[in-house]
Amino acid sequence: MFKIGKVKFTKNKTVIIAEAGVNHNGRMKFAKKLVDEAKKANCDIIKFQTYKAEKLTTKKAPRFWSWSGEKKSKGSQYDSYSILDSFEKRHYKYLIKYCQKKNIEFLSTPFDKDSVDMLASIGMKGFKIASGDITNLNLIKHIAKKKLPILLSTGASNINEIRKAVSIIKKSGNNKILIMHCTLCYPTKPSDANLLAIKHIQENFPNILTGLSDHTLGIDVATASIPLGVSAIEKHF
Repeated sequence: MFKIGKVKFTKNKTVIIAEAGVNHNGRMKFAKKLVDEAKKANCDIIKFQTYKAEKLTTKKAPRFWSWSGEKKSKGSQYDSYSILDSFEKRHYKYLIKYCQKKNIEFLSTPFDKDSVDMLASIGMKGFKIASGDITNLNLIKHIAKKKLPILLSTGASNINEIRKAVSIIKKSGNNKILIMHCTLCYPTKPSDANLLAIKHIQENFPNILTGLSDHTLGIDVATASIPLGVSAIEKHF
């Protein structure tokens, strides 16, 4: 058992996390609306993402998605991410206070060490590690040393990679871990959700809480994970 702010993570309750990511599009008006809607839906936590384009990708990496906000039809990942990375420390400080006002816990996934340090400095109470960073052991170690609870997403990893990440966290003196099963596909087909992987994780890590980071549409898959004993469900919105 551990707590992120006022939110308690146990084997007897399922915490609901609204994954807002960077769907604010760099506008505080939208970020606040996302908080409001997550609270209206009775979510326990709303989670954003914190990164800077120049630290996340190269300027030559080809784009792997498209959306109406793109400015360059043949742009790169850098072009896409740079549209969405405009929030600074002051914006996150404001969001934390706004979440406190709305009585919902604030979280954000950092993608580099500077973001980790910034989020810790403004009082964030826990961390989410994205699937893409489960083998980024330097970043994981840096986060673990903050001694705050960690939600570890496992998309595209194997059990040995999960084991290495957990080992790094524990060697840093941090035992407040929740492992989140995740299928790294947007959206995920229900037939690909592979919820029995949750049982496989539980068998390999019997003393660690488990959860689901769900990329399927609708609520059926998320609901079906609850009898498997998940302590948290994260849904994109």
